Amino acid sequence: QQIDASILLASADAKQGNAAEGIARLNTFIDAGPDNPYHYQALLRRAALYEQSDELVAAADDLKRYMDDRGTVESPSVTLRHIDLSLRLGRYDDAIAGSQALLASSDTMPPAVIQEALYRLGEAQTRNTQYREALGTFDQLQQDHPINPYRQAVDLRRGLLLNQLGRTDESMAVLLESANDARLPTPKRVAALRIIAAHLRDADRPDDSAVTLRRIEQLAGLQALDDAELLWLGNYEVERNEPAAAIKTLGAFDGRKRMLTGVAESEVLFT
Repeated sequence: QQIDASILLASADAKQGNAAEGIARLNTFIDAGPDNPYHYQALLRRAALYEQSDELVAAADDLKRYMDDRGTVESPSVTLRHIDLSLRLGRYDDAIAGSQALLASSDTMPPAVIQEALYRLGEAQTRNTQYREALGTFDQLQQDHPINPYRQAVDLRRGLLLNQLGRTDESMAVLLESANDARLPTPKRVAALRIIAAHLRDADRPDDSAVTLRRIEQLAGLQALDDAELLWLGNYEVERNEPAAAIKTLGAFDGRKRMLTGVAESEVLFT
């Protein structure tokens, strides 16, 4: 009964945000070793409390300890938690290894686990600069699981990866679809439009680039444009004899929340 009560108290501490107290209670069960009936339950709870306290390394270590004892494939939900923490910690090799372990046992995994494992694998490969591998992983996710909760996010990532790999025409087509997808969060649509606008400027299509930047303004306001984009658009509007539009655009540099210094400030004032 004392053991049951301690576990319940640790759970209550967690719900009340008293992470330190909850961790102290759980240490007893964990230190007692695997023979303690609450050892593994306490290990998972302590990992959650560490994560709640933003002690991500300790949380990941507890999950790894659980997986080493119980098996990576035997506890897919724990493995997915560990993969997520590994990504947040920049441990991309660990995230890739965990995802691949789940995918190697895909015959015994629910579709939701496979879909998340593929998505996490693609994310880890992207951040690890394995762009070709990441594109292949995302392609597999979209082809094998046409209906998945990551579809819109993956389409955007595919566009970014295609651009990174120099497959510009394919990239622009995919990014344009993402930019037009109202289901995608506004910041992600803005990210797609920003790359399209830069490509159009490089391709000597300033009118189309300006239209694209104005779409960003419509979606998220002038403040969503970065300094270089505002400067370029302001100059473009002056050259097109749109002085009122240029004054409005460059008014985003209000000298308070947003200001420039040095050469950039001089350019804004001159324009």
